[in-house]
Amino acid sequence: RVVGTLKLTGVLNTNRSHYLESMAAIIQAAQKPFPQRFAECKQAHAAASAEPSSSHGFSWLALYLLPTDFERDANQAARTRVTVTALAVQRFRLAHQQALPEKLDDLVPTYLNSVPIDPFDGKALRFKKLEKGFVIYSVGKDGQDNDDAEFDSNNREAPIDVTFTVER
Repeated sequence: RVVGTLKLTGVLNTNRSHYLESMAAIIQAAQKPFPQRFAECKQAHAAASAEPSSSHGFSWLALYLLPTDFERDANQAARTRVTVTALAVQRFRLAHQQALPEKLDDLVPTYLNSVPIDPFDGKALRFKKLEKGFVIYSVGKDGQDNDDAEFDSNNREAPIDVTFTVER
């Protein structure tokens, strides 16, 4: 009965159209390279999930949780990129009597084809020498360089970066 009523009133068609149009925009954005992909997916989702109207309630619910998927996608790309870059730094160290590169550009083209781009802000991944090692990091979902801040269980709301730290 409910489905019949929704069909009769046109609500079902309106929801279907809203959902399909929204998903088409999100899929188109998801096919772009980072960081454009992350930004455009968030924009497409914001447009699709603005305040729910009575005619878009069901499609709004279906689209509501998508931002976490966009963040997971960019976060996984960042984790992969910082890991690959850390491995390239380690290979550099092995070939240079344990010396670290001065900058990530020193890894190109022998250890990397190019310096990986941060999927969140489009800039090169960050590299910092530490007293006993190094860290490679991405700015993470907030888009801000938090100076390689890592997750702190005592302050779960603190902004963090996506990091890969190697200590000697």
